[in-house]
Amino acid sequence: MLKEAADHVDQALTVYSSVPHVSTQLHFLKAQVLLASEQPVETELNMTQSWRVVPLIRLALLALRVAQKESPDRDRFLNLALEASSEVVKLKTDFIVAYLIQGIVCFLQNNSGESRRVLERLLDSTWSGFPVAQYWLLLLYLVKKDLSAAQDLLTQARFRGNTRLDLLYYRFTKNGEIPAEFRLRTIEKCVHINPSESVFWNSLKPTA
Repeated sequence: MLKEAADHVDQALTVYSSVPHVSTQLHFLKAQVLLASEQPVETELNMTQSWRVVPLIRLALLALRVAQKESPDRDRFLNLALEASSEVVKLKTDFIVAYLIQGIVCFLQNNSGESRRVLERLLDSTWSGFPVAQYWLLLLYLVKKDLSAAQDLLTQARFRGNTRLDLLYYRFTKNGEIPAEFRLRTIEKCVHINPSESVFWNSLKPTA
């Protein structure tokens, strides 16, 4: 059932890859599915840890979701997500989803140094949710105008078999710093990977 849920999320990502706020929420949903599928982790938790960790991680995910919306309480929810995920790490130091949440929160708080440290460390792990970390790390590189690191990340994503490579490429083309010719070649890669996505084809059309 969890595999089917993950497949459905991937299908939705294919449809909504060009809609930033929707694709972001879908990535959060995928993180929840990955969390639920980590049976060995939750099995290892004793009863005391279990009833504390699961609600905390869900609270962190919920707070992070709310923080994505335009709200005067955005900072409060980001702090709540960071606090809840930090409590999870205290209880279970290898609970990787908690680190992912921390990396995303730091990015949204403009703490790029800490966000980069956390997300890059996740890429060195064998966690199956590495595509989510790669997505946010790419956004960070683009914000910092570190195109060399962004290109290295795309290469790594290709070799590690990231199933949303087209989405990463497309986000990369939105950066205004890359040359027009290179942008065109990158969009062509998107079309090659996912020819059914109309937004890629539309991006190839010359602008008036």
